[in-house]
Amino acid sequence: MASNIENNVVASQMNSKYISIKPENGETFKSGQKIIYNIEPSIGYIKRDSYLVFDILNTTADNGRYSWTAAGVNGIIKQVNIYSKETGVLLENLNNYNQWVAVENQYRTDDKNQLAIKEGVRLPCSAKNNTTSATAGVWASQSELSSPAITSNGLLSPIVKADGNATFMTRRYCVPLRCGIFRHWDDEKLIPILNFGGLRIEIILEEPQLALQRMCGVSLATGAGAGADLDISGVVGGVAGGGYATKASALTNNKLITLDGIPGGLTIGNGGNPIEKSGLAVGNKIIHTFKLAGGGADQVLPRTITAIAEDGNGDLQITCDGADFVARDAGNVFLDLGATNGGGTWAGSQAVQPSYSVVNTEFRLCVVAPTSQQASQLTSAINYEFTSYDLFLDNVATSTLRHQVPIHSVASKAKCIMSMLYDVTTEKHVSSQNYYAGLQDGGHGQQHIAYNNDVVFFINNKLYPLRSYNPKSRADRVLNINENVKAWNAINTPIKSLGEATKGNLEDFVNTPLISRELARGDFVFDLRNAEPELRLGFTGARGHNMRVQTFVWSKKIVSTSSSGVQVIY
Repeated sequence: MASNIENNVVASQMNSKYISIKPENGETFKSGQKIIYNIEPSIGYIKRDSYLVFDILNTTADNGRYSWTAAGVNGIIKQVNIYSKETGVLLENLNNYNQWVAVENQYRTDDKNQLAIKEGVRLPCSAKNNTTSATAGVWASQSELSSPAITSNGLLSPIVKADGNATFMTRRYCVPLRCGIFRHWDDEKLIPILNFGGLRIEIILEEPQLALQRMCGVSLATGAGAGADLDISGVVGGVAGGGYATKASALTNNKLITLDGIPGGLTIGNGGNPIEKSGLAVGNKIIHTFKLAGGGADQVLPRTITAIAEDGNGDLQITCDGADFVARDAGNVFLDLGATNGGGTWAGSQAVQPSYSVVNTEFRLCVVAPTSQQASQLTSAINYEFTSYDLFLDNVATSTLRHQVPIHSVASKAKCIMSMLYDVTTEKHVSSQNYYAGLQDGGHGQQHIAYNNDVVFFINNKLYPLRSYNPKSRADRVLNINENVKAWNAINTPIKSLGEATKGNLEDFVNTPLISRELARGDFVFDLRNAEPELRLGFTGARGHNMRVQTFVWSKKIVSTSSSGVQVIY
């Protein structure tokens, strides 16, 4: 017989208090590293009011302004693994955690202000924006994100001291751990840490190119005056693609690039517009594009800056690593800051390599102390049921017109399926990662075109729905939205926002587009173990890029604990 304690909805009659636990494997963490929290069995029971605290420091080499994505500070979390501390059994595994949080933030809440204040979610919290112009596209490439009115978007920006140098300040964020064990997608119950044999929680940190987004710098033409927040990675003009023309007379040292016409008389050191405040810095990467002497194909060389100096004539000299450049055509040489890594005028700058560090973190647990009478009712054998997801990946080649996405799920208690498509080539775009935005042909103002005009699920040798539908915004958009609403309800998460409805946004997908299918309602479940599910996609034509399909399969899972150990029932 299961204990009444873990079935108590609120447990308000019990005494509770907060305690903090620190990671066992260090104090400061960078991207790619792992943060490990150990929750001892002796803690007993906790509530889902528990939350994580992160102190984040912007450690980017330049003075660039950075914003969080729609995932907020959760953007630093790539993966979450939760184990039974005593037995080592993997209880829950959440891949692409930040991607899902970004999707959930858009759909689950209507008022995003609290998310912005506590979790650093950028405003507006949507994947796309079409209100500005016919080519507006993704939000992060718009100057609105740099508006002083949206103060939360600039919290990771540096404070510039009187001498012109930057000082970065740590920022604190508080976020819940959105996982099934902690009942994020279920009704509240006590979490039986004692019965699990304690928990070992591993958080793997994401690459900064996916965690952070570059905010617009000052847009300056070559030779124009410079403002206090000069950022030449944001320059539009000079040469095609947003780069700077190099000085034709300075080709003697082939490892040296000399920029002709520095905006505002850029100076070295603590002058009015010091080089420390530009998007170029030693250690950052650039793309040098030029033609060979006598013509020929464009030469595109990625290099790392090793030194920056001023030649005394108002020109900037940049020394790069690697071998000497080959003989160049003096009329076709320039430093390219915008034609690669997804294109755009400022957004594709290779001179900007963001970085961050977690300088302090703790897990604040809301611990519950049961009464002696309730404690006596505890049994060692319980079945703890929760909702969670499994992630499945597939790639769609550029020329494929019909594609079947296999979903290798063995969930015996499935609730729904949600899939999203995104552009692999712009996954880590410095301004607007398609990792979060997703793909769909909306028609008005959207940069990324999927040409996807046919969707149907094939499960247990049956089609769901009975006929395929066109998910495009000007076709069966209402049907697509209806499928999404039903799928979200299946995981106990009613949709509160379908996106903005201002001007062009009314006719397009603004939130990250999803392709969904509800499998079971209420307390019912669907067995996928032998169902061989597929998502079948059709396209009107070849795309200019490969696509990746991320499929989240939601199901009920059970952690069964007894005297013989802990096991997970899928």
